[in-house]
Amino acid sequence: MPAKDGTSVKPNTNLLNKLVSMDFLKEEIFDNVDFVNEDLSNKKLFSKSFYDCSFENVDFANAVLSECLFSSVKFDNCNLTLTSLKSSKLNEVNFTDCKIMGIDFREIDPMIIKFEFDSCNISECNFSEMSLPKMSFENCELKNCDFYQTDLTSSDFTGATLTGSVFERTNLSKADFTNTKEYKINPHNNNLKKAKFSMPEAVSFFDYFDIKVKL
Repeated sequence: MPAKDGTSVKPNTNLLNKLVSMDFLKEEIFDNVDFVNEDLSNKKLFSKSFYDCSFENVDFANAVLSECLFSSVKFDNCNLTLTSLKSSKLNEVNFTDCKIMGIDFREIDPMIIKFEFDSCNISECNFSEMSLPKMSFENCELKNCDFYQTDLTSSDFTGATLTGSVFERTNLSKADFTNTKEYKINPHNNNLKKAKFSMPEAVSFFDYFDIKVKL
């Protein structure tokens, strides 16, 4: 845009970004929208609906996403540290390469739950007492997460690392732990019927039977 003296004037990027954020907060329904490099940290979004949308490199740290609907939505390389999803619905939602920390997933709407994780860094999250059959945590790093009394029937943990994560009275029947590392799962306190494990990590089960193995 030329000035009166003929020189070009660059747009105020900060102002434009601020206006975009303000417009974003006013909308109620988003259909087939791609959000890239947005900073939504500390923002509060209530009763928003997202259909066939994608979020790439979006910062949701300390954001409140309350009573929102996410349907056929993809989160790619997003930061969801201490994000609140209270009463939100997750239907066909995929998280890939995301940082997910300190989220209480028990707060989401239990009537609509269908989501999966791929290659995410997930820490200090609570999944206890949830019904999550066929859940996928493939290639994820799950650190200090709580799965107390969670139904994880036929879930996929292949290639995952489970450092410090708690499994107690958990239904892990038919779950796949192939190439999964650093797990501590007591076979006396969890349902492991037809679950799959691979060596050498499966040797850890001997600790619960007072058995010594010489290799």
